[in-house]
Amino acid sequence: MSSLFQHVGKKIRFYRKAKNLTQEQLAEFIPMDQAHLVRIERGTVNITLETIEKVSSALEIDPKQLFEMENSKYGNREDIEKIQLLLFDKSHEDIESVYNILKEIFLIKRNSN
Repeated sequence: MSSLFQHVGKKIRFYRKAKNLTQEQLAEFIPMDQAHLVRIERGTVNITLETIEKVSSALEIDPKQLFEMENSKYGNREDIEKIQLLLFDKSHEDIESVYNILKEIFLIKRNSN
């Protein structure tokens, strides 16, 4: 399958985990066969627009989020996704607090060098 299907599958997995849903729970909510959802997350099957709409609705995201490509020159993509998972359902205030803490840590680190 194409890398686009793999990318969309990884995004579905990312947002499913961020919502603390199992594959079984998401498949039941859509509804869809769990084995098919597994293949979608692996990027080994074609995903229809109808399915994208159902999955996006179930995950409470905009469908375009499944297609967004992050191009980061810095750090490991998996590390960045771990941080995104931690912040996914947090309030704006919580995210702003985390940002300010990180900014201070990096400032201290830079000044100690």
